[in-house]
Amino acid sequence: MKNPLTPEELGALFQEIESEPTGKLSELAKVAGLNLAEDYVGVDLSDEDLSEDDLSGADFSFSNLRNVNLKDTNLANSNLSGANLTGANLSGANLSGANLTGANLLLVQAIETNFKEANLTGACIEDWHINFHTSFENVKCDYIFLRTIGNKKEKFIFKERRPLKENTYFEPGDFEKLIRKSQETIDLIFRNGINWQAFPNHHKQYKAFDNKGHGSSVVKQISLKNSLSKDKFKNLVETLSGRRNQLEGRSTIDSVQESLVELGLSDVLRKNDIEEISKQVSREFKKRQWKNYLNFALILIIFVAPLAAFGSYKLRQVEKLQANRTELKNQLEDYQIAKDELEKRVQKINNENKYSTTFTTASTEAILIKIAEITEIPATSFEAQGLIYELKGCQKSNVGSISQTISCTLLITSKRENVEFYLYSNSGGRKSRIFEADKKYLATSVKLGTNSDTSYVKSNLIKDVPIEATITFDNVQLQVNKIEGLQISSLLRSSYYKNDIKVEFRNISLSEN
Repeated sequence: MKNPLTPEELGALFQEIESEPTGKLSELAKVAGLNLAEDYVGVDLSDEDLSEDDLSGADFSFSNLRNVNLKDTNLANSNLSGANLTGANLSGANLSGANLTGANLLLVQAIETNFKEANLTGACIEDWHINFHTSFENVKCDYIFLRTIGNKKEKFIFKERRPLKENTYFEPGDFEKLIRKSQETIDLIFRNGINWQAFPNHHKQYKAFDNKGHGSSVVKQISLKNSLSKDKFKNLVETLSGRRNQLEGRSTIDSVQESLVELGLSDVLRKNDIEEISKQVSREFKKRQWKNYLNFALILIIFVAPLAAFGSYKLRQVEKLQANRTELKNQLEDYQIAKDELEKRVQKINNENKYSTTFTTASTEAILIKIAEITEIPATSFEAQGLIYELKGCQKSNVGSISQTISCTLLITSKRENVEFYLYSNSGGRKSRIFEADKKYLATSVKLGTNSDTSYVKSNLIKDVPIEATITFDNVQLQVNKIEGLQISSLLRSSYYKNDIKVEFRNISLSEN
């Protein structure tokens, strides 16, 4: 797929995909001539069934994988950094060596999942579901988040960092200890009060008691020591797992009561508690609606709060609301930028593929995006997260009998504020590279201003002051006279964004040095 497809060739490709008997993404990618390690960055595969597939080494960074079924799928050494995996089923999946930095794992099912040697730094694990068979052997994790706030436009903000202090990090093995410690405790919820006399031998080791409001109480973190034995706890977990009914990621009250009866612990709840709890189950579905109402109320408060700005207490409240308004404004600007980029891409697809048949599956959308990228006019600048990457050109040098050196020069400018910027040559999972004639060449060195290195360089960018960067590729075959694709790996740390940025330029001509 090196040259633009004619309408006849495009139609034949779609017919071949429709006739393909397998539904597996890895096989469909082969039919379409796509590379899982390069062509699926930032795609939308939400609600797709990708179970029992071999997607090892795939690059799904910054992709929308909400509610995707990845049960028993091989994702070894894959790149899921920055991906939204909300509600995804990863049970039994192999994610050994996977890059999950900055991923959203809200409500993920990870029963018996293999995370051996995976990188979970900066991921959010709010309400994920794991068990004793979930493997965290040699996991890499500097810090983690326990809560996320966001919306349906896939914009998330992670909260409740662990470790708490910004500049502190987990020591090797600390993350696995934190996870295993959390598996040694359980929470019991009582909606209609607590019958303490019913379990004199079971509540002696509770650590905290919370009144949740609405007549609800919680005995938190009941220790397994000197109360339930490990065998009884294991039986309870296995019984509940066998009866799990997906209700906002929680087990139903009936299944809990039946399990307690089987294990001889039925006296823990009164009978009238069970009836009251059953009534409460139907209300669980409305919780998320209330969250939306509260978000709307917060916006109203931001605009009416100045009217109530009297007294020292009110003044402190106004300052907090002003900070929230600034944060919401920045989010709206990011949404507008994303919307404009999406509209441009849709317009290109409509113009270049007006003779082709429209498909609605996520795999076919990825094919259309790839075709649009192949046929578009080369761009010399790229803007992302307030940074402008301006390509000045690529030159050949050190031309020998069989190989040559290619150096690409660009200007990088921060348009929002002073930021901390990293440019990568080849460091871990971050690699800058060029593509030409089915061959890939990794960068051998990078230079940013006066700093250079073979792995990566770091520099503080001053707002509106461009800095020159050079990426060098050695041992490139002599017959390479142009570059089909230049992929630049970088990382931004600012007040509004702390994550990777991947930039691509296409169809670049080479000049002599």
